[in-house]
Amino acid sequence: MGKPQIEANALKALLDKDFAGISAFWPLVEGEESRVYAFDIEDDRLVVRVNRSAAGFEKDRLAHERFHGPGIPVPEVLRLAPTGTGSWYCVSRRLAGDTLQALPRGEALHYGAAMGQLLDALAALELSWVRGAGPFNASGETAFAQWPDFVAEVGTWNWTALPASPGTDVSRLVDRVCRMAVALPDRRRLVHGDFGSNNVLVQGGAITGLIDWSEAMIGDPLYDIANVFYWRPWLDSMEQQCRFIEQHEPWRIEERDTLTCYQIRVGLGVLHDALKDKDARMTAWALRRCLSIAAAG
Repeated sequence: MGKPQIEANALKALLDKDFAGISAFWPLVEGEESRVYAFDIEDDRLVVRVNRSAAGFEKDRLAHERFHGPGIPVPEVLRLAPTGTGSWYCVSRRLAGDTLQALPRGEALHYGAAMGQLLDALAALELSWVRGAGPFNASGETAFAQWPDFVAEVGTWNWTALPASPGTDVSRLVDRVCRMAVALPDRRRLVHGDFGSNNVLVQGGAITGLIDWSEAMIGDPLYDIANVFYWRPWLDSMEQQCRFIEQHEPWRIEERDTLTCYQIRVGLGVLHDALKDKDARMTAWALRRCLSIAAAG
């Protein structure tokens, strides 16, 4: 989709209409689809993000209302409004801490136990207000009747944009996931969908924030762990989480076949998005990673 084009001065002018007394305004590290700035109003620490769609921001607001509490710190959304130029801006509380991804090399290992506690807290949430499985919207409506249906959705995607070459037959990966999906349990717990790295804030040995709920879904909590394992060669923060689980909490990955299935499913999603974005570098990396996981599993 790409990031919206908006000048910092124009964005601040929008904020000045609703937030008087802004004393500082500066850019933060951005994600793949949003522009991000921090600003202060006296003792209030706030952040504003700009995206072409409001859907992810609406899920952030839902996440604070439904999930925020002991063990799951979710920032409060204060304002969600159109910019007037085809995009939306969202103002929320700016929680303390740095992202796992921003930590010095090796430091994320020290947050392994806290990350496990966060995963357990997510899995323990009561979800009677939502039906079905897979990604849900701000009204709690899901796209699939059962969790295995979401996993097997890769079989319906168009892969013709992927150039054919020896050893890169994506149909084998897709077929493998679809076959394995048939035997998957229909679990219905909260899945963040983009767990780890730059969506987890940490400070002083504790988790201080879990942000960006745009990919949240109902399904198997192991899928969040699979996301961490898929990205381990890409980010040191993911590698350190994997090492902690392997060394201290191996029971989390006892379902090895399911973990392999989910890792390939995560990777096929990355590959499909990279093809749509015509990102040749990520396309090549995602395919190699999927093939490596399939060969090892």
